[in-house]
Amino acid sequence: MGLGSFFKNLMGGNKQPDQTGNAANQPNANEPSFGEQAQQYVDKARDAAAPYIEKAEELVDKAKEAAQPYVEKAEEYAEKAGIAAGDVIENIREKAQPIADKVENFVSDAADTVKEKINNFTDDGSEKTAAAREKTEDRTNRVEEDAD
Repeated sequence: MGLGSFFKNLMGGNKQPDQTGNAANQPNANEPSFGEQAQQYVDKARDAAAPYIEKAEELVDKAKEAAQPYVEKAEEYAEKAGIAAGDVIENIREKAQPIADKVENFVSDAADTVKEKINNFTDDGSEKTAAAREKTEDRTNRVEEDAD
C-alpha cells in the first residue's frame, strides 16, 4: 500500500454509508426536541430558584424597613443643615454689606476726584487755549495794521 492510498483511506476514501450521521439527523418521535428539552431545564431552574428569590425579596423588604428611621433622620439633618447653611450665608451677607458699602463709596469718591481733575485740566487747557487765541489774534491784527 502506497502513501497516496493511505491518505485516501484516512481522508475519506472509504465510501461506505455513514450510519451514525443518518441516525443523528433523523428525529425520534418519542424524544423531545432540543427546544423542548431546553424549556424543561429552564422550568426546573426557575422552580429551584423560586424559594431563593422569595427569600431575597423578604430580605430587601426587611432592609428597607430597618433603614427607614435612618433615612428619616438623614432627611431631617439635611434639612437642618440647609437651614444652617442659609443662616450662615445670610450672616455673611449682613457682615459684608458695610464693607461693600465702604468699597462702593471709595470707588465713587475716587471716580469723582478723577472727574474733577480731568475737568480742571481741560478747563485750564481751554482757558489757556482761549488766551493763546486772543494773543494770536492781537498779533495778527498788529501785523495787518503795520502792513497797511
